[in-house]
Amino acid sequence: MNSDEVLTDTEILKQKLENWKLLLLPINNLLDWEHRYAPFLIITVNTLVFGFIWYYNPSVLTLISIIGIFSLCIEIAIPFLVSYFFKSTEWDSRSEAKYTRICERLSNFQNHVLNFKTKLENTRRERQPLYFLIVFFFFVFCAYVGQMVDNLLLTFLAIMVITLTPGARRHRLLPRTLNKIKRTLGFSTSYQVKASTSSTAQKYHLN
Repeated sequence: MNSDEVLTDTEILKQKLENWKLLLLPINNLLDWEHRYAPFLIITVNTLVFGFIWYYNPSVLTLISIIGIFSLCIEIAIPFLVSYFFKSTEWDSRSEAKYTRICERLSNFQNHVLNFKTKLENTRRERQPLYFLIVFFFFVFCAYVGQMVDNLLLTFLAIMVITLTPGARRHRLLPRTLNKIKRTLGFSTSYQVKASTSSTAQKYHLN
């Protein structure tokens, strides 16, 4: 997909999310860890929500109904609340640039999903045995994990990873952690080598 098509998709997405743009910016700032308290807030909110579900243990139908009611209330109430609490005069060129980047990221994610779906469909048509093996073992793995791990805990961990990933990627948390581990292991190894060399030298000197 060329840049013109991506640009068109981004502009279409910006028009669709026009009523939500004032709310998308603080949500994006939270997910990108613009403030130091952001990851702790994300973890706290996720823990409270799933703790509530675990404590009351609603049925699947009740949980779906609650999610539907909550989504309906958000869809109806958020535009009015946003227009009431957020003033349009606060929207400047910097906010518009951030909003454009958010729509570009969402558009790129949508394109990745569509490309994956297209590749999967092509594999199903052209290489049916490979498609069968991939899908079969994927569902076997999911069934095994779902049987071994509590479903609520599994969902909690998945949501936690999804909500913490944008900020971790932006701050390069994983590479920095790996580099610290490598430096620590390298220091320990060099220290052990120096200690072994020193011990050998002392034994040689005594002999």
